[in-house]
Amino acid sequence: SLSAAMKGAHLLTDDGVVVRVHPEGLGSYIDAHPWANFLKSATLYEASRLQRVDLLKRSLDFLNVSATEAKQKFLLGANTRDVNGTLSPENHELLTLYNEACAAFCQANANWRFVSINDVVAYGELTDDRHYTRLGYLEIANYINEEIRSAEVTVEKRKAVKPVGPNLEDMIRSGRMVSRLHLFGTKKGTLSQVKRVIKLTPLSAVFRKRFIGPKKNSRAA
Repeated sequence: SLSAAMKGAHLLTDDGVVVRVHPEGLGSYIDAHPWANFLKSATLYEASRLQRVDLLKRSLDFLNVSATEAKQKFLLGANTRDVNGTLSPENHELLTLYNEACAAFCQANANWRFVSINDVVAYGELTDDRHYTRLGYLEIANYINEEIRSAEVTVEKRKAVKPVGPNLEDMIRSGRMVSRLHLFGTKKGTLSQVKRVIKLTPLSAVFRKRFIGPKKNSRAA
């Protein structure tokens, strides 16, 4: 599923390289290492919901004209059912937008099939809002195999198309610039914000060196 691309912010380097900052990957690393060298020449941006959908559509258009040998293409939807209170309202809205955009794309393009996870995977097979039991994954595989057997394939000739709209760098720059205090990681709430403010204060490094000492895995100077 491409649904993870709807989350997080984007890091833009001074030479035009764009990296998506997923909250549970690079986002958590930035939270723990706000003064990392690679961040010094980089800028962080947060895309709007409309921009995220536009990026998704552009990605799907690229796949459509590039996968010339694929007779059928299956686009996995995102689960929007909450499990144990782990799915936030914000993520629910983003994933709903993702499902709507993907379903519309498959409807408009030949030989694309949208796989609704909400319909295919039973609620009891969800381990959290994004992962399933082995039986849950088997349900997805069985559904796709059945669709392959029963679907009629439309013969089509695709031509390469140039991207429409601004290039990726300009598109990211049009978003909202955010600081390294932005909550990229998974920890939320006031306490997390306070910790980040302290961590980003230059005097905190002096305090740690004077009163706490070096970390166990660090080498002596």
